[in-house]
Amino acid sequence: MTTTICELKASANGSSRAVLQRNGQDVEWKATAKTTMPWQPNSYDIDSNTLDFCFRPTAELTAFVSGLEAEIVAQVAKSSETYFGKPLAPDVVKATFQSALKVSNKGCEHFKCKGRYSNVKFWDKSQKPTKEPTVWGSDDEYKFVLRAGAVWFNDKGWGISYDLRHLQIFASDCPF
Repeated sequence: MTTTICELKASANGSSRAVLQRNGQDVEWKATAKTTMPWQPNSYDIDSNTLDFCFRPTAELTAFVSGLEAEIVAQVAKSSETYFGKPLAPDVVKATFQSALKVSNKGCEHFKCKGRYSNVKFWDKSQKPTKEPTVWGSDDEYKFVLRAGAVWFNDKGWGISYDLRHLQIFASDCPF
């Protein structure tokens, strides 16, 4: 399946975005393996009601993200003038790409995405809807559904934004 980079639209802050689709549908991915969060979600943005989430990458998540990113980097490199306003060598396009698969300064591998609380559906371990958590347990495990929403471009680089759509929480039982 080929991923389509839709019409590039400029924003007021000088950056631009282009929605991603496959066969006219959102590009979504669903985890089958549980994972953990290396640290608490942070960087809450009150204006957009979003929170940054980081998950430890599983083999299936790494395969999905790496494959999609390679496909998009190749497409953008092929038509760099469309996205950057001038032709760029493929190695320059690749060098400015910011992957969502990251390694922290302390060597912790993680996958970064955003969760907009008005769009995320939360589920408990029994697959029943639950309220959004206010505390994230360090021993909790998670499964989730992502949407690769758009390709973004700004003066610092470019990348793919991943939006958390569903989060199933396998919370550890309280010991007392």
